[in-house]
Amino acid sequence: MNSAAYLTLRDDARTALREHRLLDALSAIEGQLSYAGCQALRQDIAALRQDYTMLLNYLHQGATDATRHAQHLHFLRRAYEMAERIHRDYLFSQSGLHRAELWSKLQQGEIAPQLAVVLQSGTSFRLLFEVVWTGPAWGKDEVGLASAYLAAPHAPYLKASLLAAVTLSLFSSYDARRMDFLLDTLAAVDDAFLYDRALVGVVLALVRHAEVMPFFPEQVRRIHAFVARQERFVRRLRRLQKFLLAILETPTVTKNLEEEVLSLIIDTTTKTPPSALGDDEVRFPDEESPETAESQQRLLEHMHRYLHFHRMGMDMGYRSFQHIMRRLPFFNTAAHWFAPLAPEHPEVLRIAPPQDFLDHLLAANDCTTRSFALLELFHASHEANTEAGQTQAEQILSQMQKPTVSVDIVDEQGNPIVQKESSMRNFVIDLYRFCQLFPYRNESENPFRANLFLLDNPYLAPALRGEDYLQELAEFCRDLEDTPHAYELYSRLPQTPECLRHLGDCCYKMKRWEEAARHYDHYLLSKGEDEEVLQCLANCHFYLKHYEDALVHLIHLEAITPEDYDVLQQTAICFMYLELFNDALPRLQRMLYDSPDDLQAHRLCAWCLMMLHRFDDAARHYDHLLAHEPTANDFYNAGHNAWLSADVPTAVVLYSECLKARNLHFAPHDFFEEDRSDLITLGLSAQDFRLMIDLLNHNR
Repeated sequence: MNSAAYLTLRDDARTALREHRLLDALSAIEGQLSYAGCQALRQDIAALRQDYTMLLNYLHQGATDATRHAQHLHFLRRAYEMAERIHRDYLFSQSGLHRAELWSKLQQGEIAPQLAVVLQSGTSFRLLFEVVWTGPAWGKDEVGLASAYLAAPHAPYLKASLLAAVTLSLFSSYDARRMDFLLDTLAAVDDAFLYDRALVGVVLALVRHAEVMPFFPEQVRRIHAFVARQERFVRRLRRLQKFLLAILETPTVTKNLEEEVLSLIIDTTTKTPPSALGDDEVRFPDEESPETAESQQRLLEHMHRYLHFHRMGMDMGYRSFQHIMRRLPFFNTAAHWFAPLAPEHPEVLRIAPPQDFLDHLLAANDCTTRSFALLELFHASHEANTEAGQTQAEQILSQMQKPTVSVDIVDEQGNPIVQKESSMRNFVIDLYRFCQLFPYRNESENPFRANLFLLDNPYLAPALRGEDYLQELAEFCRDLEDTPHAYELYSRLPQTPECLRHLGDCCYKMKRWEEAARHYDHYLLSKGEDEEVLQCLANCHFYLKHYEDALVHLIHLEAITPEDYDVLQQTAICFMYLELFNDALPRLQRMLYDSPDDLQAHRLCAWCLMMLHRFDDAARHYDHLLAHEPTANDFYNAGHNAWLSADVPTAVVLYSECLKARNLHFAPHDFFEEDRSDLITLGLSAQDFRLMIDLLNHNR
């Protein structure tokens, strides 16, 4: 089979459907049939083409049909559903996908499990999950059976498995009946646990398939009704938006924190027994440790950031789970990621952990993946025949039995806090981990690669547009260090002085200097003097090379904070760029008076003196630099000063040292190009440069 040709036709069909070009879509779908199964669909495609041709002929005759738009969308829906059915058959017969293999195994028994039988019998959560996840599109009967299953007195972990399987199946292909089931759940259930799972499924399906939702006006109307009339839906959706934005920042933040903290933890906890629970359990340094106060303070600052991001909804245990799951075959089964920990869970019954250990896991109310990672890690260690394995199991049990400093139960000051409802957050974390880490995942079905900024989603945005919530979400994104979204949100708010300040800060972080400067200017016009904003505004102009504008604000800052070392240096540099060396020099001399060993101040001062033809004074600063680990540029600039002082032998020696530091075996023809204009201003010529280059190369 020519997979490349099939996939090209598949892409053509999707593009045509997205652009509502039905005839082109039908041609591409017919082409797909040449490479895939579903030959029975040929008649359905022919019937659809005939129906659409009738509508076109009717319109061609000049007839006015008020239902033409609705008919067109209905025809597009039929074409989409046919294309998805063809693609499912192709994937399940040709691609070797994990879901396809599961489906094949389910069909190999004497009696292939049917959804109706699975839902009406006391089957295992794994079979329930796999039948729903891998099964074909649903009909109305399946929706009724699934809704009845949720209403029946089944164990919560079974109901959770059903909702998770429906959600995952919607990631691969939009199924209107499965979406109806989730929407029915939102309309019917009071249980917050089930409601949140259904809501997450609905939202991620809308994100994943936003382009085809116009083909399903009935589901769109239902969603609009939820947004308009169900206060609970709006409230929980707003909470979910924060979790979705937070989870996207997880890999970057956790990786950076791990790299920053690892060396500090090693240095400050050498006498503290290592935690077997991974990096999502905060272990503070031993107060009796001999480590320095500075190291401990740095570690505590990192822990503060850790707690801050955890409370915002980020998965701070992502990295530790990523390492642990590779050692646990338990997570090679998709169903195991989504059936929450419960005393009656088959895996809990199989392992039969100590009651204290189980009680601690249940009380923690963690996400499914973390709970079972701990359980499986304990079991693997307990079953190990080695002394080290037994010791690790005992350590895990001991740590779970005694109070620890947990990010879930303390605030930044270590004070106990009430644990908030976490079902939605836990499900988002489990889904994210699955989509990122499951060994047999399908990257093309990952909704976390889509646009999770729900204000861009036309079906959900109306629930998020209130000014108060936009302000709240903007502050959340700012605290999350999600600068692009914070900027977009502040841009949608009334341009108060505070909002202008935040817009300026966002642009500053994104290095959009011109726009940042504009916002800062407007802020200062409204609020007056602000030292921090003046500094940022000066920096913006400095980065834009608007040195005159930068000096206006820097001189103002000098008047406010005359002892500020950084302001002195930046002001001096601006004067130097403007070739106002007499104005720069006093500031540099003040810097050297305060910090006589500041090498950068010596460099700047030497250059100013050289440009003022004070070569002997400049030489004293270059001598200081050459005595303190000089750089290649130090040799280079000192060579200029010696040459301008008519000390050619010394200049040759210094230039030679510069070439050596730059790992050059000869002086290139453009050796003086970077300072050419300044050296010509000081009296040298282009011919002098050629002579010096030849002299350097001759001596080498």
